Amino acid sequence: MRRLGLLVALLLVLLGTAGVSAREIRQGDECIIPADEVIQDNLFVLCRVLTINGRVEGNLLGAASTAAINGTVTGDIYLVAGQLDFNGTAGENLHFFGPVLNVRDHARFDSPTADLLAASLSANVDAALPGSATYLGYELRLDGVVNGEVNFWGGALLIGGEVGADVNATV
Repeated sequence: MRRLGLLVALLLVLLGTAGVSAREIRQGDECIIPADEVIQDNLFVLCRVLTINGRVEGNLLGAASTAAINGTVTGDIYLVAGQLDFNGTAGENLHFFGPVLNVRDHARFDSPTADLLAASLSANVDAALPGSATYLGYELRLDGVVNGEVNFWGGALLIGGEVGADVNATV
């Protein structure tokens, strides 16, 4: 946990100086953004449990033991977590590092070029990805549509949906 905190602190310092004019910081045991809350800034988090049911008008950056995004993040998502259940809307790309990633079938990506970049032990992607999927890890299950290419390095790849471009896999 100490290394995770150090990684997030480094991320905050590096990304905080890259032209970010406003930001909201949430930390603690439970960080909940209720459905009626709108954060008008980038959101930085360091939480044991992160739940976003509301709206973030910017990027989401940080770490959590478990995370559930059911609301909207209008920018990019950069998250390190033990498990992420993504069932909301992302305006841009989803970047994830951690053991378990679930992109549920109701998840949406607003940008026509939104990509998924992930490194995890297990990932299930049931939603439609407008861009490409790049994955490093043990197992990836793609049951949704990927309009771009799929790049995979891992132990098990299952494609049950459609892929609009090349599949480059090292299994």
